[in-house]
Amino acid sequence: PQSPQTGSGSPYSNWNGIVVLSSSQQMGLAQITSYDTHNASTRQITTRPLPLNTIVDGVSHNGLNVLYQYASGGKTLYWTMAPLPGTGYFYALDDNAAGNAVWMPDNRTVLITTRGHGIIKVDIATGAATSVLPTLNAGKLVIYRAPYLYYIGAEDVETGALYRINISAGTSPQRVTSRSPDSTFWVSPDGATVY
Repeated sequence: PQSPQTGSGSPYSNWNGIVVLSSSQQMGLAQITSYDTHNASTRQITTRPLPLNTIVDGVSHNGLNVLYQYASGGKTLYWTMAPLPGTGYFYALDDNAAGNAVWMPDNRTVLITTRGHGIIKVDIATGAATSVLPTLNAGKLVIYRAPYLYYIGAEDVETGALYRINISAGTSPQRVTSRSPDSTFWVSPDGATVY
């Protein structure tokens, strides 16, 4: 894959790895690093220290960007490796309304689950948001594989079960698995198999 971009725009050459969030309780900081599976080396890919409550939501489909979030001052701030001028983060929600995010295949937009406002689609380059599924109550977004958004059910459906919904057609959600508390789900690249 090509090199991910850091916040300063400088590429890391020959990056072939996974993204790791590491933290230091003693220093009270976190950093996002890449672990190169070819030579077992690591490189810090965030240019500044992050709060310990940082959560990595995912790596873009093309492998060039990382989506992450953290809470600060009553807001949850959503970031990528290319900070927006002025704020740095591309979107903010009140902590009590904020959920996780997943990448769309275009590597420019993300879907964010919210509490009380459904699913929104946000352009990471401009921060422009559009309501996609305003009434969907998702516990956690898992992945988007066109045309389906996979998510963990919340209060209005079987909590902890995996569901999918066709966001293009706006059809009713389909349950994929029964309740599976504390499970982690992966969807195959073609979207045909759930692990």
